[in-house]
Amino acid sequence: MLDDVDVDVDARRASAREAAPLLRADEDASLVLARATTRARRATALWTLALALVGAGALARVDGTRREGKRSAALGGTWETEWSAVTPSERATRVTMALQGKTEGHGLPVFLHIPKSGGTTIETVLGVLGIDVGLCHIPDVGGVPKPYETSRTFEMEAWHTPPAAFVPDSWTIVRNPYRRMASDFLWSKYLAPEHEQFWGLNPGYSERNCEAFQRFVKEVISPVATPDGWMDDKFKCYNDAKFSVQGIANCEAKYPGVFIRLGSHALPQRIMAAYAERVFKFEDCFDSAPGKCKDPRNMIEQDNIIAFMRNRYTPAVTTEEKINEWNDAVEKPDLMSCWAEFDPAILRAYDAVYTHDFSGFGYNKVSPKGATDGKAAFDNSAHTNHHADGKTLEQLKSELPENTPILDVQGPSCGPPPPSLGRSNDRAR
Repeated sequence: MLDDVDVDVDARRASAREAAPLLRADEDASLVLARATTRARRATALWTLALALVGAGALARVDGTRREGKRSAALGGTWETEWSAVTPSERATRVTMALQGKTEGHGLPVFLHIPKSGGTTIETVLGVLGIDVGLCHIPDVGGVPKPYETSRTFEMEAWHTPPAAFVPDSWTIVRNPYRRMASDFLWSKYLAPEHEQFWGLNPGYSERNCEAFQRFVKEVISPVATPDGWMDDKFKCYNDAKFSVQGIANCEAKYPGVFIRLGSHALPQRIMAAYAERVFKFEDCFDSAPGKCKDPRNMIEQDNIIAFMRNRYTPAVTTEEKINEWNDAVEKPDLMSCWAEFDPAILRAYDAVYTHDFSGFGYNKVSPKGATDGKAAFDNSAHTNHHADGKTLEQLKSELPENTPILDVQGPSCGPPPPSLGRSNDRAR
């Protein structure tokens, strides 16, 4: 089961210029982010930086062979019988021949990538078989053109931008809104130029962690909502319309040409899901073995994610690769315990922005422990997983064997490995 997948990005492209041409060879990454004057542009800049690091080899790309020994028996007997002894490159060759030219949107389902909900895993498990979805469509990676038009209301990476209209035979994955934001906090702090904020976090629960997380949440939603009320009329229109396709169209007619300034990782999931034919719940549908789960919008039973991909793309698909894992030897910062202790006014603002993610997908909101607006209830003494020694992630990293990561930073693999060299981290097209 993939849970609390905290993305970072990946690497070993031939050059950073290939991976992120927006970042010049002589340009400092911190200056790119400094120019990002809006939250949306900062999020896009973070992705530019991430792709540049990928290209420069600073972050690790998924290696389709290195975890071959970690395959679980839960993959299913049929998969084990037919594919377990086949090398990744041979699998990709067989899949390419079997698909006979089919691509996403042209004989294959369309994946709509909601950030921080397992999409990098989907891009990888299909990408290593030569099937382009999500990020793997962008020209710099060499993918085929994306099979749908994107909305012009948002300024963000193309592979995270909602469609302009309903996409037939499409699917997406949604996640608990609290866990999704906690995951984004760790991802953003890890990648940011001021990454000392990540390494300064404490394992387990700490007031310091919660204070930093609350500041982050307040900033993320600030383009559309604050404790004082709504800040964006067009977003409020979307929200009042419950992010339905027709409601969004009405808001576009009412506010033509007006941008919504939220970053891609902060967009309510209901926006992307409105255009998807199928919705899968991360917590219920992301298993290694084929099975059943329910579409959270209507509770209709459907194949789970792995069964769906094997039936609709290729039986060769496996989710044996766990993308962006946290090192089990290090206790993860406990951000989920912070939510109920937030300043009640900030929590209300957050819940208002994502209210239809909660109600539409069957997630529960937390009740605030504090009773006074403007005052958080963070309390180290109330948590058994608070560590009085105050050690930081940086200190714990120094205690690990050399070159052992705390967060296994990876990103999507957008192509099959060469047949003779095993899994390569470069892709030539």
